[in-house]
Amino acid sequence: MSTHSRVSSVGHTGPVILLGAPQSDTASTSDPSESSGSHTTRSRTLRHHSRSRSRSRSPYNPGNGHQHDVRVVKYVLPQPAPGTDCYAISPVPTSYDDALRDAIAVLGFYRPQMTMDNTILRLREYLNTDVWAWADIAPNHWNEIVTPNLEIGLFLKERLPILIESEFLHGNVILTYGHSHLGATKWTEVPPHKKPYMCRPRSYEEANALALKCFAHHWRLFGDALKELHDKKKKRFVYCCFWCRAGETKVSTEAWLAMPEEAYQNADIWRAHVAAPGAILGVMLQ
Repeated sequence: MSTHSRVSSVGHTGPVILLGAPQSDTASTSDPSESSGSHTTRSRTLRHHSRSRSRSRSPYNPGNGHQHDVRVVKYVLPQPAPGTDCYAISPVPTSYDDALRDAIAVLGFYRPQMTMDNTILRLREYLNTDVWAWADIAPNHWNEIVTPNLEIGLFLKERLPILIESEFLHGNVILTYGHSHLGATKWTEVPPHKKPYMCRPRSYEEANALALKCFAHHWRLFGDALKELHDKKKKRFVYCCFWCRAGETKVSTEAWLAMPEEAYQNADIWRAHVAAPGAILGVMLQ
């Protein structure tokens, strides 16, 4: 077992096993005594067989070189960036609570704020051949719903705000860029004239597109941002909103509140927190 594997047995005798990066199903094996021709035939057979399996298949090999029919489920901790989800597998738990406890025991390492009270499980449900969604699971019907080899997602609970598209307040926000400078966060100055306005974004994706356009248009003001865009270690934008001091009407950049992580994945939550028209919206590369 690799050094970064994590093992836990919570709620049952079977181990919970942390998986690394997703592996290809097309790997082939060969006997040294086989000819190169038979190896090619066997490799093609394996590839054909792997494609015929369910995309949510998650077999567990105990390490003795033989495939055993072990009833397992795969836990998934979704991440904002594509290809960075965290995975774990375990024998199929007998209840929803046991599954939640197992998932948090391993994947909670990556998100310590997750607890039994603030976390829920969702099932990856395929709506058709290519489209799927995370569906909530009724805890009392765990045994009727969950079968081996399914993918179970781990999510923080959230109450979705009730927002109607026609009620979203449109307007312009002032963009400022923050970067680390001498141990502090320094924001680009907001000039009294020719302010870097952009439309109030309705989603995280729209905010990213508008911010890039604003950087390009006000390239002198956002020189630091344009330089850091080429830093491969920084992968995504994060946003924050600024607030007036008590008794003041002018917004400064001395105090800010980060947008909640859920806003980057849910447009309704984004709209409930994004800066109001006329206010300053801060953006940083992380």
